[in-house]
Amino acid sequence: MPQKIKYSIPFNGDLGLMNEFLRTGRVYEIYCMGAEDLDYSYQCHQPRCSKRTIEGLFKLTKKYKVGINLLINSPILSYRDTEELRRYISDLEKKWGSFRITLSDPYQISIFKKEFPDLLIEASVIMNLDSPAKIERILKMGVDVVNVPLCLNREMKKLKNIAKLKKYYPDFKIKLMVNHVCYFGCPFTSHHYFFSELERVFGLVMKGIDLDQCASFSMDKKELIKRPFIRPEDVAYYLKNKVGDIFKILWRHSRSEVLRRTVSAYLENNYSGNLFDIIETHQEKLSFYCDNHAFPGDFVRKVTHCDKAECRDCGYCEGVGMKTLRKMPFDKEMHFDKRKKDNKSLPLLEL
Repeated sequence: MPQKIKYSIPFNGDLGLMNEFLRTGRVYEIYCMGAEDLDYSYQCHQPRCSKRTIEGLFKLTKKYKVGINLLINSPILSYRDTEELRRYISDLEKKWGSFRITLSDPYQISIFKKEFPDLLIEASVIMNLDSPAKIERILKMGVDVVNVPLCLNREMKKLKNIAKLKKYYPDFKIKLMVNHVCYFGCPFTSHHYFFSELERVFGLVMKGIDLDQCASFSMDKKELIKRPFIRPEDVAYYLKNKVGDIFKILWRHSRSEVLRRTVSAYLENNYSGNLFDIIETHQEKLSFYCDNHAFPGDFVRKVTHCDKAECRDCGYCEGVGMKTLRKMPFDKEMHFDKRKKDNKSLPLLEL
């Protein structure tokens, strides 16, 4: 794998696993939540980490000279008392030196820049910075890395227009999320972020509303292919086209065996198996899997240059689904022989 590919990986609380990844020399940074009650990250069902564990992570990244990114990406941060958080950041900075933070609340950028001038500030995907104009506004405020919205993973023209900002902001970096679960064109995404945080922080519960309604999209198997994921084999394409500088792997709540499999696939830029093992689907139990090695060679070029204007009549993603989605004849651990380049003898799924 080319060493120049920069991967940002999640901390799930397992220091041993992080040490295993860092020994490869292929990790650019590790992102993490705050310790105990000082966690101001967007909720992701991850158990809280102790102060000792977070300190251990800082020590580990210092040892390997790898970046660390503290998530302060609650989208309602301006409604919360952050005095204790700021003291915590100050203590970390005094002990470990400058590090990076990720913010979702744009109103907080100027506050953190004023109080912590040496901190590097990154814009979360939750900010929904989906145009060069929006991104330039944020760059002028002192942000240097932007997590662009997921839908732009499949919008090469828009990504190239955003990348043109580097001419005027040389430190600007584009970060792409590679294995997020969201569906293309999901109308619930922004509200999901805010509503789930309102429940978490203030105990406000929505009445009669299912926050995971988007899971119903997976009933249409073509939608699983349309999701804006980036396969391990396709990361280099974005790098080659100079539209991605850092590639973020999810999730912080993953069990260590799942995270090891996912991160390893991206570090090696290859995965021989069920793509849905490293890219979630919103469904706990599936009766089918996705043969990652059955994708056509032109997949990433095709989906990133499609204008999505005639999606209903195009049929390309449906065709990819017919080639890659297969019935699962056995239990999940037995369905796929990972020693083979393909499993074409298994029955195709009827879409």
